[in-house]
Amino acid sequence: MKSALTKKMLAMLSVVVLLAAACGTDTATDTAAAVQDEVGEVVDGGGDEDADSEGEDDMMDEEAMMDGEDMMEEVSHDLNAATTDLGTILTDEAGLTVYLFTNDEQGAGTSNCIGDCMAMWPPVGEITSPSGALDADLVGTIERPDGSIQATYNGWPLYNFANDAAAGDTNGQGVNDIWWVLDAEGNAIT
Repeated sequence: MKSALTKKMLAMLSVVVLLAAACGTDTATDTAAAVQDEVGEVVDGGGDEDADSEGEDDMMDEEAMMDGEDMMEEVSHDLNAATTDLGTILTDEAGLTVYLFTNDEQGAGTSNCIGDCMAMWPPVGEITSPSGALDADLVGTIERPDGSIQATYNGWPLYNFANDAAAGDTNGQGVNDIWWVLDAEGNAIT
């Protein structure tokens, strides 16, 4: 029982620390220390409990964990600002770099990357949760010729690059002098 409870408390600690960090609080360390103290009391001081209350505690712990998982999902953003050697750039929820295509016209409401182009430069889907570090007023969408929705930022249709395999890759930067990463204001970094 104590082992399972300890795991659950540590999981909750992770959620609390992530939430505190995501909210930009300066007290993330204090919050983590307080939860760690609670975990220590549960593990070290675990008093006598009868079988009925143990079952109720397990059920309450599971509900708390589900709430924690829901909170974890709430801090996930589908458009983020990441600091790289190119400066602060836009990334998607998986940390993959987001690009603009200078053959698109900013604010025109259309994409010029169609057909074979989309195999190497897949469009970023609709953005529902931009990071607080970004201007939500700059987020928009366009409808592609096939009826799918593509995200825009500062009027630029957004794309990923098929050769970016991992978070932080910027292999599409400067390809053919027409594909560029975007900064947090939605401008090309060339």
